[in-house]
Amino acid sequence: MSYQRPVFKEQYENYIGGKWVAPVDGNYFEDTSPIDGELVTRIPQSTSKDIDLAVAAAWEAAPTWNKTTAAERS
Repeated sequence: MSYQRPVFKEQYENYIGGKWVAPVDGNYFEDTSPIDGELVTRIPQSTSKDIDLAVAAAWEAAPTWNKTTAAERS
């Protein structure tokens, strides 16, 4: 049986306020393959600063989001 590596983006970002944004501190975790040690992808190493931005964006969106139907949200 042969192994076929899954395809991932080179780097992921945080989705905050409807946009993909880098972590505030600019730090990422590097995810490597246990098979060969090669870099698979980089994932944001988010901190409380990133959470604060996400919570602020959620509060800003809440009034409009609350008026949106379930059908419109999907």
